[in-house]
Amino acid sequence: MSSIAVTRKAFTVRDIEVEGTLSGVIEAEIEALSYIHVSMGRERLERLIDIKTAASLLNTVEEALIKGDIKALQRVSSYVALDYIDNVVYGDSVCIPGSTIKGLLRARLELCHAKDGSAISCMRSDVKPITSPPPPGAHGWRHARIWKAVSENRGPYCNPIETQDYTICVVCDIFGAPGVVGRVMPSNFCCGLEAYEKRDLPYGEKVYAIKPGTRLKGSIMFSALKLEEIGALLISMGIAKGSSIGIPVLIGKHKYAYPDMGKARFMVAVLRAPLRFAETLAKWGLNCSAEHIEIVCREKELQKLIDMAIDAALTRYPQLSQLHGFSEADVRDKVVAK
Repeated sequence: MSSIAVTRKAFTVRDIEVEGTLSGVIEAEIEALSYIHVSMGRERLERLIDIKTAASLLNTVEEALIKGDIKALQRVSSYVALDYIDNVVYGDSVCIPGSTIKGLLRARLELCHAKDGSAISCMRSDVKPITSPPPPGAHGWRHARIWKAVSENRGPYCNPIETQDYTICVVCDIFGAPGVVGRVMPSNFCCGLEAYEKRDLPYGEKVYAIKPGTRLKGSIMFSALKLEEIGALLISMGIAKGSSIGIPVLIGKHKYAYPDMGKARFMVAVLRAPLRFAETLAKWGLNCSAEHIEIVCREKELQKLIDMAIDAALTRYPQLSQLHGFSEADVRDKVVAK
């Protein structure tokens, strides 16, 4: 097992603005390139009887509960069945939760291999490195082959609450660690209820899934990020130089198992920041427009910022070169096809 040095530094102060950093919001969309299912953890109940009969059973259920009549309850339960597993829904919107988005972005950075004996992450999401890829059919075998998992001993993971050491790795400083709030905060990405439908999967599994071609709108708020950290965030979204539309990434359940599940891409539309950051953006050579109390980067200036930030990230964190332009979704399709 190779020993790896993790790049660590004093955590970035959260409660004051740091000169040379930017706080703002990236407005974006996620386009479903295949079906996507993010489980709500519950199955719907399918009614096998008409409304009138169902109403008459309510009294039966109440009486059975009072009397403890198990047989009566069993008879009533025969009139309903578990249906399809729900996707996450809030009100009248189907959503990919912000927590899921944050986990995706963080994991993509954590899975970058070390370069020249140095890594940018303590790999909190995978604290037990594998010694060899699992054989085909075993748990995690596709993941291991897609990401070319290797054994890297990155030492103890960042845990300031336990160690009282607030010198943390690059990824934990951006996304958070115990006792350190993250500086990247994605919203839920949502669309209308008409955008999902029933899907019958192998082995009898039934789910509601977001349909291919659906666009889910959301945003990613960030705080006190340096230019290279903005670049790292963009790379984690699958954004590459030359375009505001990302390469395909994987998200949701069964993303590794089935080629028609879990493929999506981010599409960056606008970056907004409070007007007080106009000087910072000007120092970066950007001519973004002032709109009311905001400064807004879109189109040419947005693309210029994307390219500058990614260049800065690749220079500061050369480990990210393996992730820049890499699509685990495309590799997944080849692995699954074998």
